[in-house]
Amino acid sequence: MFNRLAIPALITTLAVAPVVVSCSTNKVPLSTQQQIYAGSWVASDGTFVNIYLDGGGDFKTSNTSVTGGTATITDKTLKIGLGPINREFKITQPPQEQNGRLTLQLDGITYTKNQSGATNPVSSSSVSEVKSTTEEKSQAAKEIESKITQSWGQNFAGQLDSLNCANEFEIKAGNSINCQASVENIPFQLKVNFQNDEGSFNWEAKGLLVLAKVEDKVVEVFRQSYGANAQADCSTSGNQKYRPSIAQDTFECRASDGGQNTTTVKITVQDDKGSFQLSPIS
Repeated sequence: MFNRLAIPALITTLAVAPVVVSCSTNKVPLSTQQQIYAGSWVASDGTFVNIYLDGGGDFKTSNTSVTGGTATITDKTLKIGLGPINREFKITQPPQEQNGRLTLQLDGITYTKNQSGATNPVSSSSVSEVKSTTEEKSQAAKEIESKITQSWGQNFAGQLDSLNCANEFEIKAGNSINCQASVENIPFQLKVNFQNDEGSFNWEAKGLLVLAKVEDKVVEVFRQSYGANAQADCSTSGNQKYRPSIAQDTFECRASDGGQNTTTVKITVQDDKGSFQLSPIS
């Protein structure tokens, strides 16, 4: 007799495989030659760059700011990065004194060293934050959406219809943000969980059932009866790949040996996380 079998939420298990979006934010202290860059540099429009002796850095532009990032200085560039967001400035003029004040040109914009604060700050903020100061999508959010889209295609051999993640967030271990997504005109939610302060994260779907994963489980169960040729089809239309994951929703799958022998199986959705049970239909 075939017993009802509880199946774990496969979409959750597969979807939360870590997606690395940042390799490292290890800070390298400024060399003696680079220490002239240390300090707070402010442009006439209020944008600023902070460079710290320990190799940390902050910046604020018209729509994005980073606090607690890493500053990397070469002969031609200044790069400040944190997690998935990195901003590289071209050093068009290194620090030099003009009219009694130090100035620095980045991307052709003149920044003046702020003399009111600490001249050579020793360490950067312990809080790592990436946020957008306008409604425009921040670079950090764009990077996260890009990584999720890429991972989705690799796991499920298809593309999302839409994806919109929160625009303001702090990259910190234990923090999470929500994204609204849709596929095959089915809206669902993605939760992004930050694994560390460097920006590595994983994600999990809520409100969506991936039919290919249901079919895999049906095949696994019926392989003893139908052998290596066991097949399953859970779609109600030819190209259907997903269903909303709604508790107590039911639908049917057909298991077969690839020939005349078939069995109809009832699938009962357990929750919005993709858990389900299967049982034969007599």
